[in-house]
Amino acid sequence: MVVRVLNSSLVAPEETPRLSIWLSTLDLFQIRSHVPAVYFYRPPIQGDGSGFFSPEVLKAGLRKALVPLYLFACRIGTDDTGRTEIECNGKGVLFVEAKAEELTIDKFGDFAPSPECRRMLIPTVDPGEGDDAIPLLLLQVTYLKCGRVCLGVGAHHLVSDGVASLLFINAWSDITRGIEPAVPPFLDQSLLLPRSPPSVRFPQIEFKRYAAGIHTYADMPAISTAILELTADQIAALKRSCAATMPSPRRVTTYEAVAAHVWRQACMARRLDAHSETRVYITTDARRCQRATSVT
Repeated sequence: MVVRVLNSSLVAPEETPRLSIWLSTLDLFQIRSHVPAVYFYRPPIQGDGSGFFSPEVLKAGLRKALVPLYLFACRIGTDDTGRTEIECNGKGVLFVEAKAEELTIDKFGDFAPSPECRRMLIPTVDPGEGDDAIPLLLLQVTYLKCGRVCLGVGAHHLVSDGVASLLFINAWSDITRGIEPAVPPFLDQSLLLPRSPPSVRFPQIEFKRYAAGIHTYADMPAISTAILELTADQIAALKRSCAATMPSPRRVTTYEAVAAHVWRQACMARRLDAHSETRVYITTDARRCQRATSVT
């Protein structure tokens, strides 16, 4: 499958503030890379579709959207102490136009992630260029043979998570169509300021250092990705199996049962020692747990 790049450019906002944005410890703890996502769109049923995903219209809307959402047009920098921060300089985001003349939506099957799809549909950058030269948002519009369009997005984890990236896409869409974004951006990082002086009130096991000899993510060989469908009966059986091993009876959630089962099978597939310590990190969205109080 071949994707031909038609044009590549930096799209800068019309006008943005020039300032530095402090990053919390939670921000700095994240993997420093672009998080990939792809979105597929079908042409409208009504009309001839002549303006469907017009690059000129998209870039014009993007310039406007980057005014309230200026964080995506910034670059990574450091303060006087060497701490990482976001330098708001309006340098813009990468926008790539591409065409896949032999690729149709059916070729993606169950849409399982793969290195090949990422390479074809999401722009890449050279880490050797330095943080101050790498755009925090990478966009690629790929026109498929079947008439559909793929929007590939690489949003840097220092400025966005999965939910925030989708909010940006929705805001870009709204502004391009001339309407106010349904969810206005909120960029005040001061809510995440730590206590002064800092204090640790309970053991933070997630920050425990690995013991000597424990393999990390970087040690793993190449892995493949699969999408597994679980029936309601299978999930119920997993929950019963988990509950039977509990020292004291309690309700086992679907999340706990499935995560434990998948992780145990992954450890077995990697032929790890039965008594070795393993650790799994799972991304969660804590927005529903937020309260209107200071973070302590």
